[in-house]
Amino acid sequence: PFGSPENLRARANHIHDELVYANASAYYAMNNLWDRQSHEVHFKNRGIDFFSESSHIALVDQKTSEVHISGIGFAIGHFARWITPGSLRIDAVSGNKLVKVTAFRSDRQNELTLVVINNSNFEAEMDFSMENMALQGTVKGEYSDRSNRWKQLPPLTASDNASFRLTVGPTSVTSLSATLVNPD
Repeated sequence: PFGSPENLRARANHIHDELVYANASAYYAMNNLWDRQSHEVHFKNRGIDFFSESSHIALVDQKTSEVHISGIGFAIGHFARWITPGSLRIDAVSGNKLVKVTAFRSDRQNELTLVVINNSNFEAEMDFSMENMALQGTVKGEYSDRSNRWKQLPPLTASDNASFRLTVGPTSVTSLSATLVNPD
């Protein structure tokens, strides 16, 4: 159904797979926006519910003046709201076969961004360890799970300049960002 956490996580997995396994340089949603007025004209008298359109990023309801973000919209946000223009995808490996990690480095912003997808019904204790780069300051982030969308995480403190630990919730998507030490 529209807004289901399963849809968000499925779309986040799809984005990860396109970027990592297909080595895509971008992800484009096929259907960006749908509105109630167009829906009623298009499906006139066929009894198709407005909220059955879960493949669009957002639905605009002119009757209530509301915009509803779909699962794919929230999934895209876990990437698009955190990855800065000019970032490059770098290798990331998870030791847990049910957890996918996508990593991006921005030399222009001195920033590392990670998107972590936990496909397990159990929380996962994650130890992040960086190679050939160092972190400075705290790690910030947000997560989406069964009950939350883009909920801010408390700042994480790195245990040293190349590692930190985070427990990710069951069936969740988490975006993280850290400042990198300038190599100059």
